[in-house]
Amino acid sequence: MRGKVCVITGTTSGIGAVVAAGLAKKGAAVFMLNRDRRLSERTQRDIAVYAVNTAVHSVTCDLESRDSLAAAVEHVRSATERVDVIINNPAAFYPTPKRGPDGVELTLRTNYLAHFELTTGLLDRLRASE
Repeated sequence: MRGKVCVITGTTSGIGAVVAAGLAKKGAAVFMLNRDRRLSERTQRDIAVYAVNTAVHSVTCDLESRDSLAAAVEHVRSATERVDVIINNPAAFYPTPKRGPDGVELTLRTNYLAHFELTTGLLDRLRASE
């Protein structure tokens, strides 16, 4: 993975945190997209302790918000010419239907639509890695 650029959502705990740490340990540049800036920065510091490379970026991104997602996509686009891997790690469950600011049900927005928008927003960067 050395030299690869990876984008992953939901890395403040669980599978996402383990995968982000593993990618960084193998030398990949990792962009961690998380809703909670404080937890994301903590994860970034934890990974930096033993990562082969220090190119671990914490990017605040609330997948419930199209504006926040668009800002995160622009952040990644401005930071790198290519993206080799996107890991869409959905992490939201709302037991009762709940609508976000755009009127879309939040489980659908967070776990599916946001990841589609993230991937299509970085599609040219993915193609650049071919």
